[in-house]
Amino acid sequence: PLPDVLLLLQHPPVYTLGSSSPKSTTPLPEHFHPHAAVHRAPRGGNTTFHGPGQLVGYPIFDLRNHRKDLRWYLDGVLAAVIATCGDFGVAAHRHPRHPGVWV
Repeated sequence: PLPDVLLLLQHPPVYTLGSSSPKSTTPLPEHFHPHAAVHRAPRGGNTTFHGPGQLVGYPIFDLRNHRKDLRWYLDGVLAAVIATCGDFGVAAHRHPRHPGVWV
């Protein structure tokens, strides 16, 4: 088995379209990045932009080695990210209608 790992990276400009996104690649947001790639992703949610300057984390953990509870896991990851941002003097928070950590 592979060990648990956390990948932290930046993407080149890219939009991913989740299952709630329109079936066509248009309309994209009015502030569409003109050089961004567009990919349909096998995930829930709507359209998401990732680009330079945005840190994206991909935790890859086997929950069988921890607690088999996805909500517990995600809440813990978000709390850890917010606490770490605070350690570096960056104010971060969760938004009730938008997933992730916002600064």
